[in-house]
Amino acid sequence: MPDTVRSTPMTGSAALALARLAQLDPGGRWANRPDRSLNQIFLPWRPQTTATPDERLAVIDMLRRRAAPQVAWPFLAGLLPTPHSISETSHQPRWREWHLDYQPPQMGVAEWSRHAEVITGWLLENAGLTGTHWADLIARLPNLPEAQHDLILDRLRGLDPGAFDEADRDAVTGALRTLVRDHRRFADAPWALPAERVDRIEEQLRRFQGTDTAQDLAWLFANYVELPDPGSRDAAAEQQAVAQRQEEAVRDLIADGGIAAIWELAARCEAPRFLGFKAGRVTADLDEVVVAELDSEDQGCREAAMGWSAGRFEAAGWPWAAQHLDHADTWPAPRAAAFLRSLPPTARIFDWADRLGPDVRAHYWEKAPVFLIQEDADRERAARTLVELGHATNALGLLTIAIQHGNPPDPDLVAEALSKATVDFPASNLPMFAYYVTILLTYLDTQPQTSRQRLAQLEWRYLPLLEPHERPTRVLHQELARDPEFFVEFIETIYIPEHDEDGQERQITDVQRQRATLSYQLLRSWHTIPGSLSAPEAPAGPSLGEWVTVARALLTERKLLRSGDQFIGQILSQIPEDPMAPGRALPCARSSKTPGAKISNRASISQSSIAAA
Repeated sequence: MPDTVRSTPMTGSAALALARLAQLDPGGRWANRPDRSLNQIFLPWRPQTTATPDERLAVIDMLRRRAAPQVAWPFLAGLLPTPHSISETSHQPRWREWHLDYQPPQMGVAEWSRHAEVITGWLLENAGLTGTHWADLIARLPNLPEAQHDLILDRLRGLDPGAFDEADRDAVTGALRTLVRDHRRFADAPWALPAERVDRIEEQLRRFQGTDTAQDLAWLFANYVELPDPGSRDAAAEQQAVAQRQEEAVRDLIADGGIAAIWELAARCEAPRFLGFKAGRVTADLDEVVVAELDSEDQGCREAAMGWSAGRFEAAGWPWAAQHLDHADTWPAPRAAAFLRSLPPTARIFDWADRLGPDVRAHYWEKAPVFLIQEDADRERAARTLVELGHATNALGLLTIAIQHGNPPDPDLVAEALSKATVDFPASNLPMFAYYVTILLTYLDTQPQTSRQRLAQLEWRYLPLLEPHERPTRVLHQELARDPEFFVEFIETIYIPEHDEDGQERQITDVQRQRATLSYQLLRSWHTIPGSLSAPEAPAGPSLGEWVTVARALLTERKLLRSGDQFIGQILSQIPEDPMAPGRALPCARSSKTPGAKISNRASISQSSIAAA
């Protein structure tokens, strides 16, 4: 498609087709997407089409009118100048000679100014009262020519802030505040706007903030806050200044509007728990009112109330907490649990959770802030409780930290947590989950009391996670090398006959498909050569020749010789070149209709026993 856009006769229709593809694009990880291609082709400072400047503007105008708004606006805004922007050469046409000598034209200052003027005018026409559109324009003010910079501010000055709805007005205010903050803090930077221009922008900020106190203060209670004052190189001093500004704001807010003002701001700010924390530190007059909101249906109020409790605890300590906990048995269980979760997780809090009854205990541990636990003894107690109450997945991180701190937990607890943890973990947290599993299994490898049967079960359970990580499935690989019948069981799991003994088509269940996939992954990752086992924890098995002979006999008996030979060949390819290496001598392996001499030391581990785990 980009090839077609390069050609002048088809530029318009091809560009419109790209815009439609961009509208339908479901998204993905590849950078070369329809909207990106469209932007790269029409970048004013490096266009990748043979169309003239006027022809390009005509196509852009057509796209802004005919393309979907969610495509047209970012396309237009992306054509304005931005710092550090890059251009990527799009695909070259194969069957057109003109591209051999084609070089993207260089844009002069006059043409650049004209382009910025036209694009800015179109963006202002389309901006309406949409806050995100105005936020885009405001963010680009520092990089626009003076005329367009002034045009946007003049148009913004002509708008009534009251005409915007709350979310749109917040978007405009946030963009103005960010711009003022950055150019005030780094006023001596080469890219900073002149002070008089920043003053004009700040004038609009004050106008859009108006008298809405919650809107005016919401930015101050975010996960990351920078003051609009000139920047300081002393990070500690700057954070102290932020804390002082926040506490002053909270005092004024409560003095003017009471607790209702806190709830209103909690609904508007990014971090209501942090707002509540600051409020709890500066006043002690509203405890009962705030505690009653710990189980509120409104998330902002609930988060602010938990922050308040944390702030009051930091200011007044356990005497304050005990005063409330003494009658917490009269509260609803969710409220009591939320109060406990707002305090540092220690053995004393765990004792209170037990004391207040099973309902409070269950609610507390469902969302307990376990990663704030400081003592390894408390971590193991918390992990044991989490496993008991059905939250074993949350215990894995605690057990991992204890191991890394040199305080190894009970191996039986580790094994139980791994066996009960939820395997279908969210994709976003999968790398960390896999890390926990790898560390814990490696720890169990060193614990003599953990049976090979249990390790094999855990390796099978987490096989999809272990394959790409450092900790291989050691026990399963050793058992495959020790027992040819164990190997054949996995071949049978992978290659299920299409028909049963009566000639009827066999119905394959989802469980069978899953086991077949895992079995294939296991055999593909297997590199332990039969006859090479020498570790004390891995019982010795037959020689390589004996193993191959018995395995092929069993495969022949079960009509799986051709399928099994693929994996036997794979493991034989792992034999070292050294002829004296363990298992190197290979007697002639014969296939027969009967398995011949059985290997006496049959493994205690079977495919069915690990799959049942």
